[in-house]
Amino acid sequence: MNLNGCARLEEVRHALSQGHWPQACPELQAHARTCARCTEEVLVTKHLQMLRAQSIATVQPGSASLLWWKAQARRRSAMLQQMERPLLAGQLVALAIVFSIIVGFVTLYSRGVLTSGIETGGAATTSSTWSWLLDAWGLLPVLAAAGVIVLLAAVVLYLVLPVRYRDQHRPQNG
Repeated sequence: MNLNGCARLEEVRHALSQGHWPQACPELQAHARTCARCTEEVLVTKHLQMLRAQSIATVQPGSASLLWWKAQARRRSAMLQQMERPLLAGQLVALAIVFSIIVGFVTLYSRGVLTSGIETGGAATTSSTWSWLLDAWGLLPVLAAAGVIVLLAAVVLYLVLPVRYRDQHRPQNG
């Protein structure tokens, strides 16, 4: 006798798993009728096999072309996600560079604006800031700097917005 309680339990399990149970040798069937452990094993296994057959019968696989199309779409989606990871990293690096440049310009030239406000005897007002910028740089560099800031803001928005969002809001031709 083994730990399972019956010496022939493994034979019964093997016959059940191979699908030979109703056609199993008569000696094994007679043993299963008299052994409680083997009878239990047969009943439980046959019930589970019946439930499995029913669940397989209820699942209706689609046509082959539909399954193929879904598999291709899933594969394409996985490839796009894999390709977007390095792009996102590049976008974040570009965003960090743009912000560091903007912070650098602000800190570099805010000292001059603040000192011009102090020289005028109070806090820097908008008119004193513009007059300091125009005196320090002239009109053309100020306009060029404003244009560069607007251009960089547009580039940042383009890089930060997800590709899918841009594609969804792109006008369709035709």
